[in-house]
Amino acid sequence: MGKTIHNPNDVPEDATVFIALIPSIANSVARRLEHQTYSIILPPALN
Repeated sequence: MGKTIHNPNDVPEDATVFIALIPSIANSVARRLEHQTYSIILPPALN
């Protein structure tokens, strides 16, 4: 797809990270990253 995947520790503090996965997986990833200082954007819930 041509998108770069960065190591979470290498993302700049003022960055915004979009987690483009299904919500259940995105929420799991976000929980593992909650100690990071950058903004995390999750997908909307599937109804």
